[in-house]
Amino acid sequence: MNPKQQTALQNAKNQAYEMYKVLRDIETMTEEKPEIDRLKEAVDAQNYVILDTETTGLHDGEIIEIAIIDHNGETLMDQRIKPYDGIPQESSNVHGIYLKDVENCPHFEDVVVQIKGHLAGKDVIVYNATYDRKMLHRSSEHAGIQRTNWKSFSNWICAMNAFSPIYGEWNDYHQNYKWQKLTIAAAYYNVEVQNAHSALGDCLMTYGVVKKMVESPE
Repeated sequence: MNPKQQTALQNAKNQAYEMYKVLRDIETMTEEKPEIDRLKEAVDAQNYVILDTETTGLHDGEIIEIAIIDHNGETLMDQRIKPYDGIPQESSNVHGIYLKDVENCPHFEDVVVQIKGHLAGKDVIVYNATYDRKMLHRSSEHAGIQRTNWKSFSNWICAMNAFSPIYGEWNDYHQNYKWQKLTIAAAYYNVEVQNAHSALGDCLMTYGVVKKMVESPE
C-alpha cells in the first residue's frame, strides 16, 4: 500500500470513528429518556409495530413463533418456525406448541428477511424487548447465520420497562422497580387477556396495554 492509499485509508477510518461517536451519543441520549416518554413519542408518531415471540427456552432457546402487528393492531406477521434443537416439554407446557406443530414450518433463516422488512425504519415496541432481541440473536446462532444488529435500523422500546415504575413495586436489592408480567399489566389496565402465551395474543395484549399506558401513564 503506497503512502497515498495509507492516507486515504486513515481518513476513512477517522470519518467512520467520528460517525460512530455521533451515533453513540444519539443512542445514549435516547436511552437516558424515560421509557414511558419514548413510548408516548412512538405512539404519537404512529410509525410503530409491536413484536412478540414464543421460544424453546429462556436462555439458549430458539424462536418457534413470532408475531408482528402494526399501530392499528393489524397483523403483519404470524409465523411458526421449526427449531433446530427440538422443544423441551417444560416450554411446551407454557405455550402449548409441540414439535409436531412446527414440523412443516420454515426455519429461522427462511423468515429473517421478512422480519427485517417489517421492522426496518420502525419503532419496535416489545414487552421485554431485551429478551426478544436476545432470542432473535440466539435463533441466528442456531441457524448458523450471521447475527443481525436489529437496533441499527429500528428503534426498540420496552413496554415492560415503561410499565414497571407505574406499577411501583420497588426492589430494594436491585434498587429499581420490579419487572411485571404482561398479564399483570393487562389486569392493571383491564385489558382483556386472550390467547396468552401465543405470539399474536401477546402482541394484541401489549397493544392494549400500550394504549392505556399512554392515555394515563401515572
